Amino acid sequence: MQQRYDIIIAGGGVAGLSLAYALTQSPLRDRSILIVERSIAQTANRTLSYWADRPTPFDAIAARSWDRLQMIHEDGSAQAIGLDEYRYHTVRGEDFVAFVHQAIAACPHAEIVTGTVEAIEDGAHGAAVTIDGQRVQATWAFDSRFRPSDCDPDGTARTLYQHFKGWEIETAEPVFDPGVATLFDCRLPQRGEWRFFYVLPYTERRALVEVVALSRDGFDMLLRGYIERTLGISQYRVLAKEAGVTPLSDWRFPRRAGRHVMTIGVRGGQVKPSSGYAFQRIQDDSAAIVRALLHDEDPFGVRESRWFPRLCDAGTLRVMDQRGEWLNPLMAGLFAQNPPDRILRFLDERAGWIERLAVGASVLSVLVRQALTPRPAVPQPRPDWCRTTSQ
Repeated sequence: MQQRYDIIIAGGGVAGLSLAYALTQSPLRDRSILIVERSIAQTANRTLSYWADRPTPFDAIAARSWDRLQMIHEDGSAQAIGLDEYRYHTVRGEDFVAFVHQAIAACPHAEIVTGTVEAIEDGAHGAAVTIDGQRVQATWAFDSRFRPSDCDPDGTARTLYQHFKGWEIETAEPVFDPGVATLFDCRLPQRGEWRFFYVLPYTERRALVEVVALSRDGFDMLLRGYIERTLGISQYRVLAKEAGVTPLSDWRFPRRAGRHVMTIGVRGGQVKPSSGYAFQRIQDDSAAIVRALLHDEDPFGVRESRWFPRLCDAGTLRVMDQRGEWLNPLMAGLFAQNPPDRILRFLDERAGWIERLAVGASVLSVLVRQALTPRPAVPQPRPDWCRTTSQ
């Protein structure tokens, strides 16, 4: 490890590796670049899903891509979601890490070290990064280290934590349609919060089955009951497991942490609060940072969410927090009243005003209908396999 670098990236997770990859694929590959990663296990042991309407460097390593999705309602009926320009992709974390590490290894001026970034101090002529007690200088430092307190330092934001757990399973018989991914399966009593399964089939006998909820009680039991009783799969084996949590916050994350220090990834506000997706947003953010550096500009001017998307995100978080059971009909109404590509452009914050108004009108109609629908006095019965709450 040298004593000075042009660029230091604190954190070797998705955001840090994505920025490192973007740098190594640009003329900035001639700059000295240091990536400090504490552990690759968290990134390697999970899948990374994203949608895109244009080719990306990671499509080639995708475990599977789909142009046909579906949503399954509480009554078991399926709603088809056919994509036109967009494709939905899933990349295994271990493949993403290997792909980016290979690109970094091929760059003569980039290196990765395993260590802990203890401090980042801003100075008049750059940043000083302390790595396991050693002080290293950098022209620019990009910080992806995240703490829950980053979401709401002054207590004014609404922050929810979306938990997920998934099993990649292999069945004895062909049971999956690898051409259709189930983005939402809502055959799970909501209990006042938005809870759903999704199924990403890689082959007829192999798929990732995941449960998502704000609370994380009984995930193993929920997965087992869903696979065996709802999907009717009796013979299968679990090949891999993943679990994690995604912070959803309407806090406006500051990008500038100093004259030469910038936040990226979750700490830089790159998780879309209304969807929980971040991968493609991180790629776009990394590309914007590289463009700014190439023009000898500071990167703090990269595009942030405008007021209307932020308002929509805050509204979605409020509904999720206070009326979680409304999310299923809301998603169903959105896809019923809008072409899927329009919704994805809206979530990408690339939709025009006509499309924004169309999506907004459909959201409003569903919310009004839900507000006028009396809430049942007696809770809906739950299937036998999801009555317990023990993990």
